[in-house]
Amino acid sequence: AREGFRAFYSGFGPAAFGGAFSWALYFDLAHRAEITIRRRRDEGSAGIGNLWSSFGDHLLAGMFAGGITSLVTNPIWVAKTRLQ
Repeated sequence: AREGFRAFYSGFGPAAFGGAFSWALYFDLAHRAEITIRRRRDEGSAGIGNLWSSFGDHLLAGMFAGGITSLVTNPIWVAKTRLQ
């Protein structure tokens, strides 16, 4: 039977890799998306935003980044689950 110390950490490697990769991808995508959204919004204006447009920028960028991250990293989580 798979018991003991090794069994306790059997899925740690894939989980650590998946978590690090997911967060790195999410934050990179969110940052790039927010820059792109702000640039496109500010092209026709004087570049003066308000609190609500900033909130909308964060929300839209986060939704985009979360969706793409989920699609890209799903195979990692499937593999992790099967290894456990």
